[in-house]
Amino acid sequence: MPFHTKTPRKSSRAQAITEFALVSPIFFLILFGLILTAWFFFQYVAVEDAARGAARAAVVETGLYTSASGHYCESDNPYSIEQSTQQFANIIPVNPNMLCQYNTSLEELTQKATTGNTLSITIIASGPGGLQSPSSIEAEVTYKPFHFLSSFGLYPDNVVFTAYSTLPTYVGVSS
Repeated sequence: MPFHTKTPRKSSRAQAITEFALVSPIFFLILFGLILTAWFFFQYVAVEDAARGAARAAVVETGLYTSASGHYCESDNPYSIEQSTQQFANIIPVNPNMLCQYNTSLEELTQKATTGNTLSITIIASGPGGLQSPSSIEAEVTYKPFHFLSSFGLYPDNVVFTAYSTLPTYVGVSS
């Protein structure tokens, strides 16, 4: 009886290729899911940090000024809320428009909308003095991420991260 050594090698190679073809899509799907989850988590943490930074900057904002259009705007003193937010937002771009009071409410500073995927900031002042002398400041930061997979329908378009941070201003506290 002759002994054939080539047949088992060919069948084991074919078996390995078949197993790889069956297992690799599942493996890469799990790997891609882990990477996408990590990216979502990174963006969520960056938005939370940006809200904290915006609240801190709004608390130390020394005053508001009246713009040419008659709206109250941030004074950029000692630095702008947008700059502070960008420091905390890591690599997520921040809306560069200045925070101003665009509606009739004297408790809210907002930014004009921009196109693209940037963080937008809203500062809400609580207390009887409104924006002039609030007792607490709430920063609302909203970010709608863009992902290259959204054009293929593999990434949801309705994902919006919103974070809030509230800090007391300590108005009227003497030392």
